[in-house]
Amino acid sequence: MKGLSTHFRRAMNHALSLMAAAVIMAFFWCFFRLPDANLLMVTFAFLATSVLYDVDGWKDRLKLSLIMALYASTLQFLVGICHQAKFLQVILPALFSFFTLRSLDNRCAACAVIIVGYLGFFAPGGFMPSIDRAIGIFVGVIAIMLATALVGLVHLRHAYISTFGKPFTLIEAWRITLMLGFGTFISNVLKLSQGPWIMLTIVFIYLAVNETQDHVYFSKRRIFSVPLGLFLGAMYMSCLVYFNYQFIYLIPLLGALGFFILYYYDDYFFFTVMFMVAFSIYADWATGDMHQFHIREMILSRSLATTIGIVLVLLFQTYFLPEAGQRKADSA
Repeated sequence: MKGLSTHFRRAMNHALSLMAAAVIMAFFWCFFRLPDANLLMVTFAFLATSVLYDVDGWKDRLKLSLIMALYASTLQFLVGICHQAKFLQVILPALFSFFTLRSLDNRCAACAVIIVGYLGFFAPGGFMPSIDRAIGIFVGVIAIMLATALVGLVHLRHAYISTFGKPFTLIEAWRITLMLGFGTFISNVLKLSQGPWIMLTIVFIYLAVNETQDHVYFSKRRIFSVPLGLFLGAMYMSCLVYFNYQFIYLIPLLGALGFFILYYYDDYFFFTVMFMVAFSIYADWATGDMHQFHIREMILSRSLATTIGIVLVLLFQTYFLPEAGQRKADSA
């Protein structure tokens, strides 16, 4: 019972630390008036905080957060400046993602960087907007350090073993890089409004799955969890019309609940559902163009993009140097 209580407290502290980082970063977003920063800076803050939660020593946390900020800002910059050059948009971000996967010895950090970078597809393109977002990402380091410093008051980091897993192998890095390239190409060809979720789905799966877990199992569960989360989020937003709009303030708490479910129960399905309810719907509603916002079109487009991303994962996991051959090559 004592161990369960400790695990519960750790999961609760972990989820609240992410919410604290997001709230602090949202304040900085308004305070520094970075109009083109988009949700990239908020997303970077809470994803990086999730990576740095168990890192003991503020110097180590600062070093890794600065490295992640540099990589994420560079990747979103490449996405932004290639906005009009679709051919380069397919190649350059994917190649930099390969560099990220191979140079960072932390799987979670590498995936978090790529997620933030590819969110740049939803942001305005161009040189100056990309610079503005890069500044916002580096400002996020302050929010990360504040949130993780607060964690140290209630969480004994040295009492837990790091769960970052092994770095991505060369084969894994090439597999993800090719999937990102193909996903970007398909997104551009189909012109889906939610096309970048093809690439985001791919990276989210690798963020959730370590080197020993089954990618196919997690991929199949995501096919159902994403549409369910979008549908529940749409119902929640519709209810605001008939009830009190101030219920919108509960969304950050729903997001924290999703992360608590992930950390305490290790349930990726319900985490994805809550993530889509709390983050995706709110992000589109709060920061998107309300004159072009159509909930039905978003659900269909994002569900299709998610399905395409999952199909790519299944195909590449099955046919591009399967895991058995990869382990044999790595151990040789």
